[in-house]
Amino acid sequence: MISKKTKERAKKIIDGTYTPPEKDKVVLTFEITEKQYKKYKRWRNAKKKKEGELYVGAIGGAYTFCFTPTGIGEIVTAKAADGEELDLTDYDTW
Repeated sequence: MISKKTKERAKKIIDGTYTPPEKDKVVLTFEITEKQYKKYKRWRNAKKKKEGELYVGAIGGAYTFCFTPTGIGEIVTAKAADGEELDLTDYDTW
């Protein structure tokens, strides 16, 4: 036996008026401190002086930030497109 709700949904699909229900969304936000940002900028500027700006195409993306939440704190790293990594973890907050 097909439920009334299913029949109504099928009718809406046929009519072209059906919109699927919104799914619950989870929002994860990660932030860095001013101290971490200054350390990143110093590292990036030093790389720029030594090697020039990394070219990765028209849309950029030369640097990736990785945030790893743990039970005692958050591990934060920045990685350049050339593979070099910088640990930005603020161990003082652990």
